[in-house]
Amino acid sequence: MKAAMPILFLALAVNVSLRGQALKRPISAQGRVIAVQGRAGAQKIEEPGSVASAVEMWIVHIDHWPEGYKPTLGNTILIEYQFARRTGVVSDKELDRSGWNFELWETAGEEKKSCMAWIVPDESFRPTAQAKAESVPIASELPCFLLKKRPAPLPSSPTTH
Repeated sequence: MKAAMPILFLALAVNVSLRGQALKRPISAQGRVIAVQGRAGAQKIEEPGSVASAVEMWIVHIDHWPEGYKPTLGNTILIEYQFARRTGVVSDKELDRSGWNFELWETAGEEKKSCMAWIVPDESFRPTAQAKAESVPIASELPCFLLKKRPAPLPSSPTTH
């Protein structure tokens, strides 16, 4: 029995380690940005100490999660979008007219605290045209995901006459 204990412990450690690695894969999801922090056309939040990157906070309604993924708190999430100022900017006009393919990263522990630190109390979230009749939820109550790459717009649906 004593000889089996180290093997059992090693198997358990490997299982926990592999689970942690699985959480570090991006999640591909499709949805629409329903609210953006700050005023329209306002300067993006600059990341302290960085000359080339910025952060935006978006509230997003996910319409399609990947098969097998179960969101823990519903389909509306908070996204911390980290981007290079020259190449990653998504204009208000683009956010208003498109659905998006997002490559999301779940946050936990310190990452989640960092994400929530970007919520600026005196800069409310303003709805986009994609919000339709939805009310803007309280950002601090939403699960937070990181977005490290510019999202890709979904193809436009053909209009019928």
